[in-house]
Amino acid sequence: TILGVGGMHWFNASKLKEYEEQLTTSEELSASFQRTHAREVADADEFTAAVWQRIREPLKIGLQSVGLSDTPKMESKDIYELNRILEEEIPSLR
Repeated sequence: TILGVGGMHWFNASKLKEYEEQLTTSEELSASFQRTHAREVADADEFTAAVWQRIREPLKIGLQSVGLSDTPKMESKDIYELNRILEEEIPSLR
């Protein structure tokens, strides 16, 4: 049974590593962006597209070097504040 548990642990760890590598590809990051920013993509928001083009590669490099499992989780207040900045402060600067 110890051998079985060890084998299962190794298998799951290798599958998680593969999935993490897949999630941090340029294609998957772009798909995630399109899912989370569907309104901006549908509206063909050039500003959002330009910001995404600027941050996509550094984001990819950062996630790949740190690893998804070691990336700190965002709290809902952080997400709220980022959305407020994106939806209120940045448009007021235009």
